[in-house]
Amino acid sequence: MKKLVILPLIILVVVAVAGYLYAFSPIPYFPDVPVTHWAFEYVQRLFEAGITTGFPDGTYRPEDPVKRSQMAAFIIRAIKCAGNDTNDIMVKVGPVCVDRYEASVWSLPDGDDSGGSQFGTSSDNYPCNDNGNDCSSTNPIYARTEAGVTPSRYITWFQAQQACAMSGKRLLTNAEWQMAAAGTPDPGTDNGTTDCAVSSSLSLTGSRSNCVSNWGVNDMVGNLLEWVADWIQDNEDSDGGTTSTSAYGDDEIYGIDEAFPAADRFPAALLRGGIWNYGTGAGVFMMFAASGPSDSYPGNGFRCAR
Repeated sequence: MKKLVILPLIILVVVAVAGYLYAFSPIPYFPDVPVTHWAFEYVQRLFEAGITTGFPDGTYRPEDPVKRSQMAAFIIRAIKCAGNDTNDIMVKVGPVCVDRYEASVWSLPDGDDSGGSQFGTSSDNYPCNDNGNDCSSTNPIYARTEAGVTPSRYITWFQAQQACAMSGKRLLTNAEWQMAAAGTPDPGTDNGTTDCAVSSSLSLTGSRSNCVSNWGVNDMVGNLLEWVADWIQDNEDSDGGTTSTSAYGDDEIYGIDEAFPAADRFPAALLRGGIWNYGTGAGVFMMFAASGPSDSYPGNGFRCAR
């Protein structure tokens, strides 16, 4: 006889395996799991992690028993670093799941599959503020890791952080980024087709076939600078003031050597890897610590982890 389990047990076991995920979409994915349902938060998180998909008719059927084989599938997906859907690809890097490709930012969690719009491909056209305060509420943005798209740029650290969070992910730490980049070819040359994009132009994600780390992560050298979670003292400017701009609440920020733009009074948020025109300066050890988290430079990109 086939063994059956119920939703609470699924949540307990799968969350224990996958870890407690990050922010989730406030819009229900399943009509039978509304925001008032006791399991709404958990079902949202499990769906965004690619661990559960629901039924073909678009329902979740939260009160139905679940077969042992289905439960096994949930656990396997959790262990395998599943992205949020089949086109959102993550890879295992030590104990961490890392986006395989540089992030693209969209108006919907599944990108253009449901007619979503991409932001940041050729201009700073994000619908939410640079400070990120409305990127997870009135003007949500979602980060995806897809092959064959233009990676999103012109993005601040605050916006990148929120885009990751809205997709159930987070920014990599500096140490995690370094771990994931290990083994990426770093000769400083660029043949314009397969080498890392360090002396040419911005390339589609995953199109440079030789630009892959030992862990199977693409484009960590060149193409776009990538925000990581860590902030650091800039040490380029002396402490020129203690009050941020109105966009950041006129908040007091003391004892910081301001990074660009200095008026915001933030220290530097680290950027890694280099961009498409850095030449030999791009690489797995390239680190840029002169831009504050409010900078939206055209070469600023990111990727997420879980």
